[in-house]
Amino acid sequence: LEVNRQMSEWLGLRAGYTYSNVDDTQGLFSSQATSNYGRNAIRGNPNDPELTNSSFERPHRIVLSATFLADLGRNMALEVTPTYFGQSGNPYSFVARGDINGDGYRGQGISRDNDLIYIPNNAATEYLWQDPGDAADFQALIDDNECLSSQAGSLMKRNSCRNPWSNVFGLRTVLRFGSIGPGGVELVGDVFNLFGNKVFRTADIDRGEIAIRYRGREGDVDTGRMIFSYEGSTADNNGDGKVDAYELFQTASRRQIQLGLRYVF
Repeated sequence: LEVNRQMSEWLGLRAGYTYSNVDDTQGLFSSQATSNYGRNAIRGNPNDPELTNSSFERPHRIVLSATFLADLGRNMALEVTPTYFGQSGNPYSFVARGDINGDGYRGQGISRDNDLIYIPNNAATEYLWQDPGDAADFQALIDDNECLSSQAGSLMKRNSCRNPWSNVFGLRTVLRFGSIGPGGVELVGDVFNLFGNKVFRTADIDRGEIAIRYRGREGDVDTGRMIFSYEGSTADNNGDGKVDAYELFQTASRRQIQLGLRYVF
């Protein structure tokens, strides 16, 4: 849905909204079949993955912009367009580092981790930890994130967590010069993330965020209990006193500037 209106010779307004509902069994992130297979988080048969939220799904997206045009005289004009982009966060899931379901990923020479984690009701008693202190960190992650606590006592569903809504502001400035031959010259400047606001996302949205690492079996026998260590987040990025399942995406959170010169004819 999009609405455009030219309010006057010097002002134009635009508003757009997009809704999407996308499910898939596997996201295609690589040109190689083995990489796509290994990056697809699963909790059952890897050859028959579940239909769940797509990693690319952004249910709601809003774009608002206003364009201001000023005649500078001498056949020159200045166009300034501030823009707001708001959208739902991307979905993600948590996986274990190591091959805990025996499907060959993560196997020898393969650096993919695709085994969705079991979310315990009590991390201290349902998991065996290499360091007993890891139980408290894992339990804090679960308790502080509703998408995990709501699935306690079961294997996590793929892409059942979602990052927060993101707000990004941009600014485009175009300086138009007089005609040169059949066309004209424009100096274009773009500022991305104008106010340097924080944008959050997961560390690896394609294969899930690592929460725990498989360390072997108790007594070094096949029938021993699995031993784990915690490798998930312990950070509070937004200052709400809770452990965040996501982390700050440093590149997108910085202000970026792009300059260009183009000939339009």
